[in-house]
Order: sequence, then structure tokens, then C-alpha cells
Amino acid sequence: MSAVEVYQQVLDAVDFYEYLGLTFVEAKTDEDICRMQIPDAETLRTPVGHVHGGVLTSVMDMAGLFAVWREYGTPGGKAYTTAMDVSFEKSATQGVTAHAVVRDRTTSSERDELAIEVELFELPDTHEFGMPYDPENDPESTLVARSRVEFVMLDDRAVASTA
Repeated sequence: MSAVEVYQQVLDAVDFYEYLGLTFVEAKTDEDICRMQIPDAETLRTPVGHVHGGVLTSVMDMAGLFAVWREYGTPGGKAYTTAMDVSFEKSATQGVTAHAVVRDRTTSSERDELAIEVELFELPDTHEFGMPYDPENDPESTLVARSRVEFVMLDDRAVASTA
């Protein structure tokens, strides 16, 4: 089973992520990238037509967590979020893709810490949902938000921070 299939099984086991339509798209080991997407869905919008900020925050939280799991090789490992800082650049009016990239990992005798950058981009109208989308290669990509999230691994392996 591929990494994408394993991670999608984890998402499919949680009703909330199924409701969001959260789809795991890519885990690039050579670049330490995890990517996931949500579709353009009316049920995820505010009354004025924007994707709800809570939905966007949930997507960034899960993308960061999946990057931690990928780093440790433990899909579905027991972890929880302890802090989150989100900066919204603009509102999203259609489906989005989240990119979580491991930037740094520090190991000490007491814990491991990871610095992970999570960025959220609006999917272009021409993009086929569920297919990888690389905003760095799209001059018209639109950054929606950046986040920093801190996680604690319950197996005492690490404390992780996404930047």
C-alpha cells in the first residue's frame, strides 16, 4: 500500500475529515513535503461565499500532523495539537491545497522538536481535484494562509512545532 493510500485511510476513519472532503494527495520523501486538499463545496462556505476559516485551520492542522507522522514513519501515531498560530493572507473562494514541509528537526535527551511550515493555496479553476498541485511552479498561485502548529507525540517520542 502506498503512503498516499495509508494516509487516506487515516483520514477516512474520521467523520469530520470525511465531511470536509479532506484528501491526501502526496508525500514526497525527497523534499519532505506532504500535500492534502479539500474540494470546492458549498457546505464549507460562509454565507458570503468564502471557505470558512475554521475549515482552513483544520486543513493546516492535519497537514502539519501528517508531516510529523511522515517524519517519524508512524501514520496514525498518537499526537495532539498544543498550540496553533495562523496568518490569513486572503479569503478562499474555492478548494484549497495544503503544503506541509519539514524545515528543521532537533533531537535532545528529553524530546525531539520539528519545525514545519504549512502553507495553504487556493486551487486554480483548471486543477483536477485530488491530483498534486505545486504552487511554486504556478506563477498565478494564490497563498491563502500560513501556519505554525505545535504537536505532542503521546508515545513520548517528540514535541513537534510547525512553522
